[in-house]
Amino acid sequence: MLGLRTVLLAWLGGGIAAVPRVQRQPPMRGGIPRAQQDPGDSAPRGSAEQLGRAALERTDNALSRLRLHQHASLPDPVHKGDREWNFELPVVIAQQQNVLQMQISRDGGGDGTEGEGHWQVRFAINIDHAGEVGAQLGLRGRRTSVMLWASETETADTLREMLPDLRNELVSVALDVSAIVVRTGAPTAPPRPSGGLLDATR
Repeated sequence: MLGLRTVLLAWLGGGIAAVPRVQRQPPMRGGIPRAQQDPGDSAPRGSAEQLGRAALERTDNALSRLRLHQHASLPDPVHKGDREWNFELPVVIAQQQNVLQMQISRDGGGDGTEGEGHWQVRFAINIDHAGEVGAQLGLRGRRTSVMLWASETETADTLREMLPDLRNELVSVALDVSAIVVRTGAPTAPPRPSGGLLDATR
């Protein structure tokens, strides 16, 4: 992306006016991933120069978003054995492009070796006609727990109907399933600790 930005700046020349950016929820350490709102039909239109400016704006937005995820994934200065990685993953579901908000964390328990500790994976995504859907998966050794949630009641009911199949799939890969639940509505985000980064533009 840095290379693309350099090429676009060279092509468009200096004096590029600032373009208003879409405000999105920034990733925060310890937060719960939430799917971003669908901006709708945002395909750029216009002359070659206008398309270039739109490409430059989106490149800058992507780089800024990447830096935010890097900051949110820095090692915890207090709990040094804990790690958390935050990132966005583009996916295609039912021929529709989506962005999966991902978070992988490890609490650093045990003796600090690679296989010790409690691993947790969280993600959230917006799916057409299904609303926002998310999951939280915990793994300690071979023991696992799964919590699914959906913003829409109908979607949550559909997920509940699929739980027996999900349990069978997890058992088939030799996992000890302790619990699988489905909730309606997004989980409550934990309170943010003091001393975090502040986005002054919001």
